[in-house]
Amino acid sequence: MNKMNLTENEKELLKYAYTDDDRIEEGLLFDYQVEALHMIRKCSVYLNVRYPMYNLTMVSFLPQDKKRNYTEIHFRNEGSLVTYTLRYKMGENDTFSDNFYDVPFENEYDKRIEKELKKNGVEALAYTVFPFLISDKIEDLDALWNKKELGRNTEIFILCDSMPNESEINASLNKITEVFKKLGFNTNGILYYLFDLENKDMDNISLDSYVKDRENQKNYVSLVFRIM
Repeated sequence: MNKMNLTENEKELLKYAYTDDDRIEEGLLFDYQVEALHMIRKCSVYLNVRYPMYNLTMVSFLPQDKKRNYTEIHFRNEGSLVTYTLRYKMGENDTFSDNFYDVPFENEYDKRIEKELKKNGVEALAYTVFPFLISDKIEDLDALWNKKELGRNTEIFILCDSMPNESEINASLNKITEVFKKLGFNTNGILYYLFDLENKDMDNISLDSYVKDRENQKNYVSLVFRIM
C-alpha cells in the first residue's frame, strides 16, 4: 500500500476506474493504482504542453492494462460540455493521440469553407467536427486544411424564408459536393435547409444544436452527402 498526495481531480479519475472510493479518498493506493496515477499525470502534462491556452479538465479515465493496450482519458474545455478523447500508449516510446487538435482553428476553418461555398454560389454557414484521433501537432489553419485525407463531419446550413422545392435542394447539393470534391477533403456531410427561424442571427454552433432538438424537426429539411 502506498500513501500518495492526490488532487481532487486525480481522486475522481481513480474512483472512475476503481471501486474502492474511501481508500482512494485517503490517498492509499495499491501498486497498480500508483501506476495508473502516473498515467493520469503524464496525460495531464501532455494536455498542458500541447494546448497551453486552454483550461482542460479530465473527466473520465480508463487505464492501460493487459486487455487494453492504451490509456483513454475523456476531457472537456472550460465552459463547454463537449467531450474530447486522449489516448496514451505507454511503452519504450510513449505515444499520445487526441481529437482536440482542430479546436484552436475551428472558426477559421469553417469561415474558409463558407468562402469556398460562396465562390460556387452557395450562401451558407458551416460547422465541422474532426472526430478522429491523431498524434500530429497541428500548428496552424493551413496544416489542418491540408490534411485532406483526415475524415471530418461537416454540416452546411442554408437559411431561407420558405420550404425549398426539390429542384432547389438538389441544385444546392450539387454545388456543395462540387466544392468538396475540388478541395479533395474526406468528408461526411449533411445539408440543412432551415426556414421560419425566429432568430436569423444564430451562429453555426447554435444551428447545430437547433437541428438536434427534435421539437424543431418541422423547421428544416436535410440531405446527406459523402466525399471520399
